[in-house]
Amino acid sequence: MSSKKRFDYLIKISLIVFVLVLIFGIMLKSIMPKDLIDNYRFLSTMNLKERFIRGIKIIEFYKIEYQLGIIKRTVILDILNIFVFIPFGMLVTHFFKKRRIVKVTVVTFFLSLIIELFQLIFIIGSFMLNDLIFNVLGGIIGSVIYLTVVKKEQYKVYNILLIVFLLIISGVLIYLIINFLINIDVYCNILLENK
Repeated sequence: MSSKKRFDYLIKISLIVFVLVLIFGIMLKSIMPKDLIDNYRFLSTMNLKERFIRGIKIIEFYKIEYQLGIIKRTVILDILNIFVFIPFGMLVTHFFKKRRIVKVTVVTFFLSLIIELFQLIFIIGSFMLNDLIFNVLGGIIGSVIYLTVVKKEQYKVYNILLIVFLLIISGVLIYLIINFLINIDVYCNILLENK
């Protein structure tokens, strides 16, 4: 198998792994079950429209987070949103030949929008416009990294960067799964409470 075919194969496998990690990460994203319960109880008192409007008020959201004293945690989550979508931008750029950054921006936007709408409808989290913006920014950064490294035909550097990003994201997923299994009784109580 030629070097180019191996590279294409690695990209396809990596994209599948990334999307699976992303899906499971969204489903299991709460680090603390108490956060999940409090968030669900708070959001379930609102209708769909109220939850959506709350999510698009970026300035008000940051003001509330600041008043609650959790602005640092929010900024860290924003940085993580960028970081998580860097590998996605790197992977998706490979499949486009022209206007790559524009296409990656559009694809990342729609994937992020689907994620945010899923969270909005099923109250697995909150619809947040700032998440959408930072996800797209991460995709663009990933695309720029891809174009910079691959243009110079430094596939080894690209592979190392990709593996590092995927290992970090996989580590986060493993942590979330372990946390979920440790606290499965809390999650079951949430489901039983809402029937």
